Amino acid sequence: MVSEDTISTLLDVWSIKILSRAMERPVTVQEISEELGIPQATCYRKFKELIEKGLLVETEKVLVEGQKRRAAYVSTLESLKIEVTSKGIRVSWKAKPKPAEIWDSLKRFSKK
Repeated sequence: MVSEDTISTLLDVWSIKILSRAMERPVTVQEISEELGIPQATCYRKFKELIEKGLLVETEKVLVEGQKRRAAYVSTLESLKIEVTSKGIRVSWKAKPKPAEIWDSLKRFSKK
């Protein structure tokens, strides 16, 4: 079962926008702050919250501004669906396969 706190995070407008961008490609805090017009302090808080909930993971360090290295993050979700009905709010998602799961499925496939 997913906690109410995680659901609250998933219903946050900034969190949705960050996750949406991070589903497409690795993103940095600075890049998202500039693209979406989110103050950097708010952006750092949102990233921290998404990382703590396991919704974002660091993938690499990217070179920015010539010499600084910044962490880039991707979403652990492949898709996110939010439905509002007369019965309430329903949040569902599909997680991206983890590298170990991909490797296991390839090994099973090669044994056939």
